Amino acid sequence: MAAGNLVLAAAALPECDQWKKRLARWLEPARPGPDRLVLAAGVFVAVTAGVLSYFVYERHPHVEDEAAYYMQARLLAIGAVDLPAPPVPEAQSFFLMDSRGDRWFPATPPGWPVFLAAGTLLGLPWLVNPILGGLSVLLAGWLLEHLYDPRTARIGVLLLATSPWHIFLAMSLMTHTSQMFTALVAVVGVAKAASTFRWPWAFAGGAGLGLTSLNRPLDGAILGLLLAAWALGLGAKRLRFPCLAALAMGTILTASLVLPFNQRLTGSPFAFPLSTFADKHFGPGRNALGFGKDRGLGWALDPFPGHGPLDALVNLNLNGHSVNTELLGWPTGSVLIVAIALFARPRHRSDRLLLAAIVAVCGVYSLYWFSGGPDFGARYWFLTLLPCIALAARGVLWVSNESGHPWRVQTAVLALCGFTLVNYLPWRSLDKYHHYLGMRPDVRDLAASGRLGRSLVLIRGKSFPDFVSAAPYNPLDPRDPADPGPLFAWDKDPHTRERLLQAYPDRPVWIVNGPSITGLGYEIESGPR
Repeated sequence: MAAGNLVLAAAALPECDQWKKRLARWLEPARPGPDRLVLAAGVFVAVTAGVLSYFVYERHPHVEDEAAYYMQARLLAIGAVDLPAPPVPEAQSFFLMDSRGDRWFPATPPGWPVFLAAGTLLGLPWLVNPILGGLSVLLAGWLLEHLYDPRTARIGVLLLATSPWHIFLAMSLMTHTSQMFTALVAVVGVAKAASTFRWPWAFAGGAGLGLTSLNRPLDGAILGLLLAAWALGLGAKRLRFPCLAALAMGTILTASLVLPFNQRLTGSPFAFPLSTFADKHFGPGRNALGFGKDRGLGWALDPFPGHGPLDALVNLNLNGHSVNTELLGWPTGSVLIVAIALFARPRHRSDRLLLAAIVAVCGVYSLYWFSGGPDFGARYWFLTLLPCIALAARGVLWVSNESGHPWRVQTAVLALCGFTLVNYLPWRSLDKYHHYLGMRPDVRDLAASGRLGRSLVLIRGKSFPDFVSAAPYNPLDPRDPADPGPLFAWDKDPHTRERLLQAYPDRPVWIVNGPSITGLGYEIESGPR
């Protein structure tokens, strides 16, 4: 119905030569040098995601993963990777926080927290992802023009800059926006090396690939296989030997930085903290790739025991539906215009490269038991964002050319993007992501006010979200007498409370009820005492 209404509206548009000329100028940039529309789109994404991060996301973790990233960024900002283990772990730890001996640390890969640590040092950690999201638009604009032409690049940039999937992840504290940025650095580096025959570009591409592996190792492996095939001449011009060597060296030097990190946290350079954490807390191999009855962590989001072909189909359906909704935010859906590009003729060589990337990502993640859940769309498939956007731009151009009235089709596409900005983005951001999963920044603001002082704050309610929402703001070393801030702990039960009081006898005690009890925000019940 939405598509039919759009066709009727486009057909009813009155002829306007001035508007036709303006659209033609917009699609064909005449001036050499940086494309001002691409620059404007990058700034738009950074500003929009920054505004949403500040006012809707409230500069605060909302997913348990984000709480661990935030804690790890604070550690890296002071040059550390672990902490002394807390005296009462059941009241002070949370998901993805692990321990080894007397040391306590986030089990998450270090790639994204390194970026986040830079923002932490500047006091603006919430602004890092919006900036990376804007920079990704600039890299995407160059890459699309390299793969296709300026017309495709400009339409693709428009679609990317208005994509809810892209903007919402750039608003968050999740890893995926930094993953997209480093992946684009890798692809652009290889593309520039292929066109200029200069090895520094290949080295930069390898560094981007290595950073992607430090961020999300499985995504790094997928991207590495795709880039290796591309660099060796599969579907593109083969890189010369100096460039191939520089690509390999940049990848190895960057990716190998994880080895001392692993050694420090797990005791082995080849044992990843996240894998060790999952094996310890859920059982060996339960979080690994592949099919079997022993796969999965027992979460309610996993529909069937273990992981098999039926689970893979369910996950494909969930993520495919999410892409159809979140990729463009159009009332017509997003997949139709991508499908048009895939089935239209003639097909561009780059279309096959992008389709191979989509199939590789979706295929590999079909071997994983979890779809990624409802957080931020099909986030495990985020490497498919730009290939889908590029194919959507190709679909727009094909429909424009075949319709005989390209300006009508292009006007309809601009209207759809406008609907996304004025309808979908405000509704989805406020309805879903404000206080998402019950995580609220009230405790952060209470601690910043100085009212609590150097106290022990017992959070009553559930571990998640009530305690986890406060945990990232705990002092890194609670026993440091120079730290004036409060220490938040989960008031799990009377026995745990007694142990906390014994562990921190010098701190006044406050009792705070969490949102799961109050139904609203945090409320002080009593204190200090």
